[in-house]
Amino acid sequence: MESNRIRGYLERQRARARERAREYVFGSTRWLNVEEIEELIDSRPNDPRALPSTWKREREIFALHVDGVERFPIYLLDPDDGFRPRPVVRKILDAFGDQWTDWELANWFASANGYLDGKAPMDCLSGPSEMLIKAAEAAAGNYLHG
Repeated sequence: MESNRIRGYLERQRARARERAREYVFGSTRWLNVEEIEELIDSRPNDPRALPSTWKREREIFALHVDGVERFPIYLLDPDDGFRPRPVVRKILDAFGDQWTDWELANWFASANGYLDGKAPMDCLSGPSEMLIKAAEAAAGNYLHG
């Protein structure tokens, strides 16, 4: 009986922590739907590579489902390259493989990281990519200190 109460309490605490993390992640940047991205990139039907769904399928970006709408974080897109996916993002997502959910990835991108001098990965995407990739490999368990 006591263990059921403790288990229930812990489950409620985890659910609250997940909800706070989701609020933090979603509040950390601007999230775009497909139409907004297509407007930014001036997508045309004869350019299928420009479609966010293609980028997602090819693991160049990821998206969160919020209120039934797929939303993409703007930081994955490079404004200096016509709002196409930043090349380093694919390398980062490759480091994580299929181990992490999109919500977990979004949380990683939004959270301070020791490999990046306490900066969030999303704030470092326009700089050198080496430490970003090492940070992703370390988080995914693919990188050992040497």
